[in-house]
Amino acid sequence: MSATQEELKSDPLGRRLLEVLRGGAIAAPFDEISRTPLEIRVPAPSKVMGDVVVSSDIDELTVYLGKHTHCHFSLIMYQDRPPSEAIEIVVHEAVDFLKDLLADQIVVWSTGSGQQGGTFHRDAQPERLEPAARAYLWSGAPFIPPSVRGGA
Repeated sequence: MSATQEELKSDPLGRRLLEVLRGGAIAAPFDEISRTPLEIRVPAPSKVMGDVVVSSDIDELTVYLGKHTHCHFSLIMYQDRPPSEAIEIVVHEAVDFLKDLLADQIVVWSTGSGQQGGTFHRDAQPERLEPAARAYLWSGAPFIPPSVRGGA
């Protein structure tokens, strides 16, 4: 269900995310590129990655990772919690993800066609990485799995 413009203006999830980011939660500059719906952009350090855009639609935060992929942080996962508690959890999950991304701890992969992509933590081997996939860190450095480098 799409949110109305009035609902988006009072978006408590987006407002809380903005408060946390303005409080210095991430070590990177960001721009508020839209208020209704809330969209925040973190400029990329390289053309390989592309900018990160975080968008709120009242029910979830969507993190777009350049043209590679996106991920969701949804309130529905915490519908058994009071709304204010669910908002805090979702905002902190998204911010923790951004922190790990900016620290080159999240690998972003895609096939380049935009058809397939995803993320995984740098310390975890992905279950399945498409043969045509390219994987990068936020810094733009290519990710080479330990198995290819000769590691475990």
